[in-house]
Formats: sequence, structure tokens, C-alpha cells
Amino acid sequence: MSVVEAHRRAEEVESLLRGRFPELQHVIIHVEPAGSPPEGARGEPSGGEG
Repeated sequence: MSVVEAHRRAEEVESLLRGRFPELQHVIIHVEPAGSPPEGARGEPSGGEG
């Protein structure tokens, strides 16, 4: 799937979530290009640790 298609699908998911859960204030969907190292592999925080 291209990154453009992944972003289009992410927008669809966000719209569905907002329709189902109108109380949501923030929806974050991160699209990672194929072949990218996993989160934390380049020294970034992996979240929830430290």
C-alpha cells in the first residue's frame, strides 16, 4: 500500500472513530512507510518507558 493510500485510509478510520465516539478530542494515527525501522530502533523513545 502506498503512503498516500495509507493516509487516505487513516482519514477514513479517524472519521469513523469520530462518528462512533463524538466525545473524542484527539485522534492520532501514525502511518509508517514500509521498511521503516520499528519505533525506538533509531534511539527514539518507545513510549511508556523511562
